[in-house]
Formats: sequence, structure tokens, C-alpha cells
Amino acid sequence: VRTRHVKKEAPRGQIPNLPMAERKFDFFVNHCQKSGQDQCGKLADRLKAAGCCVWYDMNAEDLTEHGMEVGVSQSRNVLMFLSDDLMARPFCLKEQRWGIEYGCKFVGVMEKDDRHGKADFAEEKEKAPDDLKHLLDEVEFLDFQRREFQLKALIEELMRAIYADFDAICGASNDALDGGGEPEQGEGEGRG
Repeated sequence: VRTRHVKKEAPRGQIPNLPMAERKFDFFVNHCQKSGQDQCGKLADRLKAAGCCVWYDMNAEDLTEHGMEVGVSQSRNVLMFLSDDLMARPFCLKEQRWGIEYGCKFVGVMEKDDRHGKADFAEEKEKAPDDLKHLLDEVEFLDFQRREFQLKALIEELMRAIYADFDAICGASNDALDGGGEPEQGEGEGRG
């Protein structure tokens, strides 16, 4: 007889809402696995290489609902990867709601290639529940890039968005973006 071990969920309200400066992750990657997993793996790897600490489900230890909420609560930014069906996936929507609840900044990247789950903005807005439609109006979505020099520019734009916030919150330096030094490293990969 085989049994399935399911982790019990921690009761809501036990996850602290930490100040931004105390959060572990620069980015929580919110994506639809069916249409955005490969692209987000590449983004997560490149962001880590640039010095960011990234919560990405394919590298996470705790993939329970509680673990995902903790990941969001420990993140300063939610990176919405807008690809086909993102706004219809139940866990993607939960992650977005948690991002709002924990005061995360939202940054966006959008798939534009038909061969890789291109997002139809109008369709995604139609699929989105009423309480999350505003994200599609408020978040600026940068086009996902595959060519190396364009992907590098995309990563730099994402870094500019978070470093500006990080500077305001923590007093960190933008030297890493200006070529004047390396970003501060914490425990594990990226900032801690």
C-alpha cells in the first residue's frame, strides 16, 4: 500500500509581513508552467547571475501552497511573466493576490512569440478575475527576448527597476549597474 505524504498547510496569518529591507528575495517569478517555464528558467538564471536572489518554483524546496506564499512574502518584487493562460491559472492568481497582500512591487515580462506561448493581452485581461485586472493596466510589461544581447538589455532593465526600489528602501548602491562594482551578495545565490 502506497501512501502519499502531504505537508500540512500552516494556518494563514502566521506568515509575517516583513519590511522590504528584510526580505530574502529580489524577485518571485509568477508564471504559467505550460507556456512560460523555459523562458522563466532562463530569466531566473540570468537574474541570479546578475546578483539577484530569485524565488523560482523549479528551484524551490517547498512547493506547497504555504511554501509559495512564504516565497512571495519574502520577495520585494513579483515578476509576472505574461504568457498564454497566466491569468487563468489558480496558483498564478494566488501568487498575484499574495503579492498585493504583502506589498510587493510588480514588474512584467511578456511573451511575444507565437511558437512559445505568446500572450494575447486582450484575452488575458478577459480571463483575469475582476480583482486582478488592474495589474494588466498598471504593470509595464517588457518583451521577452531570446537573442543574447537583447536578453542582457532586458535583465538590465529589470535590475534598474529593482535597484531603484532597493536604494530607496535599503540605501544600496547602483554601482553594479553602472559598472562600478559588484552587487552586494548575501547568503546563497544573489542578495540575502
